Amino acid sequence: MKKIVIIFAIFILFLVPLCFASEQQEQQVQQGSDTENEERAPIAPEMQKYSKPYVLTYQDFHKQTLFGVWLVAFVSPGCPACKSLKPVWDELAEEVAHLNKKEYRVGIFDCTKDGGTLCETYSIYSYPSFMYFDNSAYLPCTVFSEARKNKEANVNWLSFHNWMENRIKNHPPYNFNWEKAEKALAKIEAAKPDITTHTLEQKKVEQPEDPFDNPVTVLSLNNFESTIQSTFDFWVVKFFAPWCGHCKRMVADYNDLARTQQKEKHFGVAEVDCTIEKELCEKLSVYGFPTIKLYYKGKFVKDHKGPRTITALTELVNDERAKKYNDEL
Repeated sequence: MKKIVIIFAIFILFLVPLCFASEQQEQQVQQGSDTENEERAPIAPEMQKYSKPYVLTYQDFHKQTLFGVWLVAFVSPGCPACKSLKPVWDELAEEVAHLNKKEYRVGIFDCTKDGGTLCETYSIYSYPSFMYFDNSAYLPCTVFSEARKNKEANVNWLSFHNWMENRIKNHPPYNFNWEKAEKALAKIEAAKPDITTHTLEQKKVEQPEDPFDNPVTVLSLNNFESTIQSTFDFWVVKFFAPWCGHCKRMVADYNDLARTQQKEKHFGVAEVDCTIEKELCEKLSVYGFPTIKLYYKGKFVKDHKGPRTITALTELVNDERAKKYNDEL
């Protein structure tokens, strides 16, 4: 009888803790499930404007980064790695806005539209590159370069956010007030003379274009042949380097030409970044920038030596189209 009582007592001693542990685990799982199903707090109205990356321009870059903490991506729209970055950068800005606190801002700068030497000033020679700005002081953000060095496949928004959190925690910016800074900037803007005040029209302020909203077809070694042999008989192709001054000056006209042809569909407008597609540019004997080549049904026709305006490039295609038409009669 004593043996039975002892065995029963031992059984109870082991069983109760196991049941209690199982119940705790079940509660933890349930709590975890509730956390996963819990909706995030909506972005506060005053944070809505921060929910997308701020497109910095050459004109306002220093004015903006002079105040507060920024993480800025320097990109070239023709760079494949930059294109794959776009959803990551969009998500980072949205997630930072969801925090509903102005801890830092997410910006983006297109080095192909740099009107001066800004990218060279920050030693930006490859894309994408990332810089941390703290009230005008700056240093490189190494998340992307380290991932590439270690051959890591994915870099997500959290990788950048954790880097920023650690930087801000270990090197706190000085006591900064976004509201005061924005009011100061507003006063600066208000103090500028408006040259259109003598007219009845209100001065129009254009929103900078998203660097990834590129109307020009981007070609690479992998898609060059297949692209210029399809869709259109004629293709105008620009070979460029982002640091080239003449290339920068023709960006606006070339983009407008591409937008026009997206609607009219008379010929294709494409570009090749020779700092990325070095093998392709060497294969096609491109040694100066910009070089503009005309192709017809996948075959090279001629190099364009004239003006790089919309009218000149359209006439280039129309003249060759007329020649081909007469030859085929």
